[in-house]
Amino acid sequence: MITCSLSHIIGKRVRPRVWAGRVLEVGPGRIWPGQRLLRNNPDLDLVGLGYSQEQRTEAWQQAKQWGLVTRVEYHATAEHPLPLEDRSVDAVISFGGLQAWKKPVTVLNEIARVLKTGGGFFIGGPRPDAPGWRTWLAGGQQNGLKEMYQGRQQNLDATELRSLAAQTRLENPVVEAHGPDVWILKP
Repeated sequence: MITCSLSHIIGKRVRPRVWAGRVLEVGPGRIWPGQRLLRNNPDLDLVGLGYSQEQRTEAWQQAKQWGLVTRVEYHATAEHPLPLEDRSVDAVISFGGLQAWKKPVTVLNEIARVLKTGGGFFIGGPRPDAPGWRTWLAGGQQNGLKEMYQGRQQNLDATELRSLAAQTRLENPVVEAHGPDVWILKP
């Protein structure tokens, strides 16, 4: 079955590279990939930015259910400047947030600022050009995903994402399409 590439990215790209330290998750969203990462990595902590009060409440409920409350914190802001010190996070994860950012180049530059040298970034979302049936399969199981895939036409395609990434201070960004999604990754 074709599904959202988030599980693949977390399992095959993020987990082998990020096993200790601090992860920044930039929203908005109702998916919380950072919590999925923390469940299998006891040496990771998470700070989430860009969430509404309702989303933060839902995230806290999920964190309580999974026993992660002492290792997560969520904040509303995801705009410039991010409320983090330079070179203070080991990795950045975001799925579905890029299209919601008012100034995506500014946010991506802030991500570059707070990311430690050599840190990984994994920023993705639904492709606007993905066939409707693929996005229905990918987002049909979870409300947060369903909302993202329904709004996919607002997202950037791979060519537009490459152009955007080239305007940032991200270190060696690579754009890859995975199923119904497209990602800016640090290889």
